[in-house]
Amino acid sequence: MAVKLIVIGNTSTSYLKEGEKEYLKRLNKYTNLTYLELPNFKQAGKWTIDRLKKEEGKLILSKLRAQDYVILLDENGKAVTM
Repeated sequence: MAVKLIVIGNTSTSYLKEGEKEYLKRLNKYTNLTYLELPNFKQAGKWTIDRLKKEEGKLILSKLRAQDYVILLDENGKAVTM
């Protein structure tokens, strides 16, 4: 099974970057893991929350295939499967 972790924006805090790096290393032992970091939108500060979500959604969907099994993780720790 291959796992693709898609994130928007980069982690700016050094200890969180180290944590990400460690967990990615650990997970790679068990599965084929791809980490895809998508850039933040440059104009996002001028957009409404709804527009930002819509644009981020389009960007993420452009990286998926029809047969992919998707699990969405939000900042509150909730997961939604699609």
